[in-house]
Amino acid sequence: MESFPSFLKDGSSFWSAAPLTSSMKIAHYDLLAFLSVAQKCNVDMLHISWQPSLQPLGGGIQTEISQSLLDLRTGFAFKRINGQASPETKFRTLISEVSVLQNPSIRSHPNIINLEGVCWEIERDSYNVWPVLVFQKASLGDLRNFMASQTGQDLPLIKRMHLCVGIGQAIRTLHSYSMKLSFRLLE
Repeated sequence: MESFPSFLKDGSSFWSAAPLTSSMKIAHYDLLAFLSVAQKCNVDMLHISWQPSLQPLGGGIQTEISQSLLDLRTGFAFKRINGQASPETKFRTLISEVSVLQNPSIRSHPNIINLEGVCWEIERDSYNVWPVLVFQKASLGDLRNFMASQTGQDLPLIKRMHLCVGIGQAIRTLHSYSMKLSFRLLE
């Protein structure tokens, strides 16, 4: 099996409609594979590091999201991998997310926030370096806070329905590209 960088050198488009061949599989999910995908997808490497003191914003089973405000209107959300998963599993998650989020159809979707770049977390104990995904924080905040606000409470039913449809369309789009990518990487 060839290594991931040889997949990037073949000149084919990462987003071509043709399925990947066996020679294009990712051999190892590690920092070099992540950097190769990030470079191929034109993801900016930001000259900042993630800080554990950032204000928590949310998270899931494998991720935690923190925020840092630059001013009253601008902030960034930082998404980092956490948990006890193996390093290969963590890098597989990061590679998949970057690959999906950098797809032109995803980037142009009006209800999906864009990936701004990658910054770095350095573990204090081991000095391991982990990528942290950086997004511009939505100006209106998260959905929970918006719906709890007076503006959200006063939203007419039809606009609430449009909001739900928009969220559903964004999730459907993300999942469709995520599934296509997963099948390609596992072929």
